Amino acid sequence: MRISETLEVNIPDDMDIDKLEGCLARETKRFGKQVFGKVLPEMETKKLEGAKGVVNRREKVPRYLFSRLGLIRFERHKVKYKETGKFGFLLDDVLGLRPYQAATRWVRQRALELGC
Repeated sequence: MRISETLEVNIPDDMDIDKLEGCLARETKRFGKQVFGKVLPEMETKKLEGAKGVVNRREKVPRYLFSRLGLIRFERHKVKYKETGKFGFLLDDVLGLRPYQAATRWVRQRALELGC
């Protein structure tokens, strides 16, 4: 899969290093969330096409996940696995997300480091 996005940042002339660092950090996070918003639906569409006959697609359900980019909100389709009759989320399975998982591995690891 290939996604192409462009980051454009307006930087005022009167910034010191701290303001510049903050501005770039904000814009990088915003850009990362924007790319997430394009990549995840593409991944799900590709996997759903490959799972035709194996799953029945249902409604879209939102999910929130804390990541190193901040809080990410995305939607994924609820599916019913024909073989088992169980419901799940194909995108969650592809991404390795457990039910009710609230954060990525990096966020959980960072929280442990800061807690010590």
